Amino acid sequence: EKWYSRPAMEVFGVAVTRELLGYLLIALATIVILQSLFGGSSAWGKSNKQEKQEGEEEEEPPRDFTPAQLLRFNGVPSGDGGLLAQDGEKIYVAVKGDVYDVTKAAMFYGPEGPYHVFAGHEITRCLARGTFQEDLDRGDVEDCSHAEIDDLENWVTKYKHIKRYPIAGRLVHPPESRSMTMEELSGFTGRTQPPKGRVNPPMYIGIKGQVLDVSFGGYDMYKPGAPYNILLGKDSSRALAKVSLDEKDVASRDISDLTASQIKVLDDWADKFKNKKLYPIVGTYPFPGSS
Repeated sequence: EKWYSRPAMEVFGVAVTRELLGYLLIALATIVILQSLFGGSSAWGKSNKQEKQEGEEEEEPPRDFTPAQLLRFNGVPSGDGGLLAQDGEKIYVAVKGDVYDVTKAAMFYGPEGPYHVFAGHEITRCLARGTFQEDLDRGDVEDCSHAEIDDLENWVTKYKHIKRYPIAGRLVHPPESRSMTMEELSGFTGRTQPPKGRVNPPMYIGIKGQVLDVSFGGYDMYKPGAPYNILLGKDSSRALAKVSLDEKDVASRDISDLTASQIKVLDDWADKFKNKKLYPIVGTYPFPGSS
């Protein structure tokens, strides 16, 4: 990646002479005096601060990504205008477990760039070996040579300290789905320390007999103290179907009295969690009414 710049004087086409500099200093002093007399400085500063805040995107806190979630951040917005579209506007790549936001280098990683094949993927082994498709989505480097490991570390230094790409989070492979008891499920409410290699602790929610880890992108909504934290560590099918945070609905697993419309709402939640949010399924549990 090469970046080119021209001297500021060439960019603006201004020849700064001592005479011109003198005029500029006098004009600047006059502006400062007028602002101090008429209170313009405070208003001007406030206005510019507001404009800066309105024009800047609020930086999102680091989070955990599954490989499937990472794939969405490929610089190609979805045409559905929904959840996928917003993710696709950014370009992320994963190197040695860290997920980097390389959106500002879209000329290289965007749809028309030479490295677009990397967008939304784990590229650790690719950077080490100087390859593309053949090593995509592989983070293992145990069989790489010393020279290849050195090349990888040089890339990491470039990403972190030269290009200073923001780190959006960590790439995590969720555990295989397993059968769980309700007691086991109750231990995943976001109140434990994050496991090694993760940003956030696991947060499990039960819906229609499946256990999903909503900490992958949903931490702020379900963390301790957040309103939806009450749904964690249990079968929340009834509460979701009724769109209720009432303690009685949250505590109950009975879905026998749900209406057809409430069952539809429950199905919509399950679809959103699994196919839109892409929360990983990490377990199953006995579900009333399941075959």
